[in-house]
Amino acid sequence: MIRSLTALLLAAALAACATAAPYGAAAKPGGAGYSELRIENDRYSVTYRGAANAEAANNHALYRAAELAVQQGYDWFIVDQRLVEPGQRSGPNFSVGVGGGGYGRNTSVGVGASVGIPVGGGAKANASIEARFGRGSKPADANAYDARQILQSLRPAG
Repeated sequence: MIRSLTALLLAAALAACATAAPYGAAAKPGGAGYSELRIENDRYSVTYRGAANAEAANNHALYRAAELAVQQGYDWFIVDQRLVEPGQRSGPNFSVGVGGGGYGRNTSVGVGASVGIPVGGGAKANASIEARFGRGSKPADANAYDARQILQSLRPAG
């Protein structure tokens, strides 16, 4: 019995340490991965959901914008809007329940306790950017990125 419980707790702990989904397209709307929406011919909204942390989510969104820029024949992009949502961690929880009942002259009281351990892999961060694409020399703007340099410097592992 103790070995079974230990194995179960070890499996739950390993699952809780699982990393975020690898870089790739979201399998379904709102799922982990990137998604994009073409707003105008030279403007996209790019979202990345389910990264390990806020920095990774932002980098994955920038990387996807760079991929789109190069695919569409553009040289650079400017991030006009950016929203990065760090994941919220939730720890173990503990709950206690009390109940009672009676039938005739017999009464009883029951007490139950449980400990919940999150096994979903921890916090997941999201990032959304609105990118405007352009050709030629990159503008002198702090929010402007050279698409090919981003593809080299932010290449996701794996």
